[in-house]
Amino acid sequence: MAYPPHGITAAVLASVTDLIDPDTPNIQSAIDAAVSYARNTAHWHIFPAVGDTLTVDGEGGEVLTLPSLHVNSITSVTERGRELEEWTDYEWSKTGDLKRLGGCWTTRWQGITVEMNHGYDLTSADFADLLKAIGTAVATAAANPLGIPEVMGPFQWQSSAGAWIGDAATTLGRYALPWSA
Repeated sequence: MAYPPHGITAAVLASVTDLIDPDTPNIQSAIDAAVSYARNTAHWHIFPAVGDTLTVDGEGGEVLTLPSLHVNSITSVTERGRELEEWTDYEWSKTGDLKRLGGCWTTRWQGITVEMNHGYDLTSADFADLLKAIGTAVATAAANPLGIPEVMGPFQWQSSAGAWIGDAATTLGRYALPWSA
């Protein structure tokens, strides 16, 4: 899945945590890796706020869950080619749920199209914790550029997930979809 550019630089992270030295060699590569890991773990782009058109499968229930945890606005919802009216046919929550009023959603695959704006703004207070967690993961990776390999019996491997430890990993979990999009 192609995600929008994230816009996080060493200067942005240095403004929220003192763990980041913007002059560290290859710091942007570590930032890109941390953001990529966060987005892949969360199963959605998380930030920045972007306009998006999503076509999703109908689930047949009263509530349809969109692959986002931070919906800023919904421009339109179309079900099986028919545009629905907000507050008459559906209502929505900022956490990404669409409730069908007076019935259920279609069961047709790719039967619902939603135009919306979703994701966090980098300057949002709601996003500050994740920005600090990304800074911690980047600082952890920068402190050990060769990485610490995981060892289990005769097997050894290495991943960018090792930088996401402790509070950073817990914080990231709050931004992850509870299901795989």
